[in-house]
Amino acid sequence: MALSQFQPPLPCRLHLRAINLERNVAREYQLEVQRDLFGHWIVALHWGRIGASGQGRILSFDQFDDASRFVGHNLARRKSARNRIGVDYVLVNGAQVALKHSV
Repeated sequence: MALSQFQPPLPCRLHLRAINLERNVAREYQLEVQRDLFGHWIVALHWGRIGASGQGRILSFDQFDDASRFVGHNLARRKSARNRIGVDYVLVNGAQVALKHSV
């Protein structure tokens, strides 16, 4: 599925990849959104070269709208990957899992 056509439900789990062997690009990006026991929205990010340990970041948001805005901004950045790294990110088959939204 093309990333430009995808709008994930929250909470969600996404696994994206950008691969172009001719340009030596092999990147992956994982994003997970869920609620914690205190009702905060947790956004966990992990990115890096495929096969490497990469980097990660975990953020907490009090409001669903703030988490949704942050996720939207990050997905917009992934959608612009062709301009930056020369290849689009694509959703890895079977990795998009819409979790039950509990408010």
